[in-house]
Amino acid sequence: MIFKIAYELNINVEKKYLEDISNILGINSMDKDNWCYRYILDNSKPYRNVVQEFLDILQGKFEKLEMYGVKRSDITIWQICDYTDQCNMEFDPHILKELGNSGIKLCISCYNYTGENPLVGTLY
Repeated sequence: MIFKIAYELNINVEKKYLEDISNILGINSMDKDNWCYRYILDNSKPYRNVVQEFLDILQGKFEKLEMYGVKRSDITIWQICDYTDQCNMEFDPHILKELGNSGIKLCISCYNYTGENPLVGTLY
């Protein structure tokens, strides 16, 4: 079974504030037009709870983000999967509860891995 999962923390913010948001979060945006941080997990890497890591990065920083016009509804966490065969997911209830309490959306997209998927392929 081949799989790759791209996790993205996206923050919809004015372009002029990208550096400020990076300074608040302690990580740099990987995009020049919108704030985005991406981590790729595949079957060659040990498992990491990336959603929890993203929540930890945001913890205690919502008030500072609001100073730059960022509302919680402007923040999304994406899980984008390439897979062969069957695609199954499970989520820790504590993470889902924390996501719900934070008001941050979890977005999931799955694609059948063909080796030539142009949408997901652009992430790698």
